Amino acid sequence: MFSDRQTTPWQWFHPIPWWVDLSFHDAPPLFFWFEHLGFRLLGVSSLSAVYLSVVAGLGSAIALYLLLKAHFSRSRALLGLVALITLNPFVWIHRVALLESLMIPFILITWYAYLRAENDKRWYWLVGLGGGLALATKYTAIFLILAIVSHLSYKRVKDWRHRHWWEGLIVSFVIVSPIILYNFFMVINRGHFDVQLAALFGQSIYDWPGLVTKVRTNIFSGLGPTLASMGAFYSWPIVIIAMWSAYRLLHYRRSKEALSSTAWFTLL
Repeated sequence: MFSDRQTTPWQWFHPIPWWVDLSFHDAPPLFFWFEHLGFRLLGVSSLSAVYLSVVAGLGSAIALYLLLKAHFSRSRALLGLVALITLNPFVWIHRVALLESLMIPFILITWYAYLRAENDKRWYWLVGLGGGLALATKYTAIFLILAIVSHLSYKRVKDWRHRHWWEGLIVSFVIVSPIILYNFFMVINRGHFDVQLAALFGQSIYDWPGLVTKVRTNIFSGLGPTLASMGAFYSWPIVIIAMWSAYRLLHYRRSKEALSSTAWFTLL
């Protein structure tokens, strides 16, 4: 919290403004709030640091099973569940307490609720809840908004006028509103957003001399490193099976739907 290479609001302000507790200078706050709660309840230990990720891993497994069962069948859901829990990266990410460990179950819950909302619009409140919590965990969950908004505009245009959709949107906004306020006051007081958003928008981050970087927004420039990472994390048979599965998914048809929402999420 007091490194010269990554200074914090605790070094900038005396006294500390009220808005500093709304978020975290390096990422959204939700994961850190849960970590703090774990240390308060369980004491400071390795178990306290990873309990959240372990619970989140169980949540991801349950959410994936429900998602596949709702969209395909019970047997395929079980097969997908076995595939997930036996993958080394899935086990690893829930043992080292990365932010993604908490973001993943929220993404799966949002996806599941969006599928259910096709027939029952009341599920949109859970879409908003899951999406808001995912975004409050890590900013990379922004793809959820892109996927949902684009699919709504393409396949569910009438849902734009449905009140349950707007209720879900309000739920998401309420969840991320502390982050919005935090970054608003950061700009006013320091001239930039938090670390992640400052890097994304190429802002001057003189408060963090050790983190002078800019996020690459050209998706094609990252394609090679992404494929290389997949080869390092997964065995090539798994990569081939995943690519074949993605190909089959894009040709999936249900109720004469040209492009299913599952395929749309995969593309995004």
